[in-house]
Amino acid sequence: MNTADQLPGIVTRPGLTWAFLVVGAIFAVGSVIQLFLAGLSTFDTGLYWSDHVFFGRIVSLFALILPVLAIIARLSRPFIVLSAIAAALYIAQVMLTYIDIGPLAALHAINSLPLIAIPALVTLRAWEILRARK
Repeated sequence: MNTADQLPGIVTRPGLTWAFLVVGAIFAVGSVIQLFLAGLSTFDTGLYWSDHVFFGRIVSLFALILPVLAIIARLSRPFIVLSAIAAALYIAQVMLTYIDIGPLAALHAINSLPLIAIPALVTLRAWEILRARK
């Protein structure tokens, strides 16, 4: 994915690309906060689990909005696909909390890594597109 990666003949919508960038950044930072709250709950006190759960519900909104914004901002296919993958991984993240098989449920922690990396990547790429327009 590079700044010349847009679909031929389709001009991205800068205002919506900014919205995509902001939502992606909130999603990435929110995922880092989620990881911190999980660690705090594990290594300090379990009282933070409710914060982890509550904040996770808020972050889920950004996860689900991101691919929609990629489409309506007319971003290229890699943006759309990566955003959809991040949304699907977030849905899987929630589903993993309901699994009673320890090794499978433990994937919840591992799944958090792409939930930080993917929105961070697409946010940085969106920033490059917006910078290249100036």
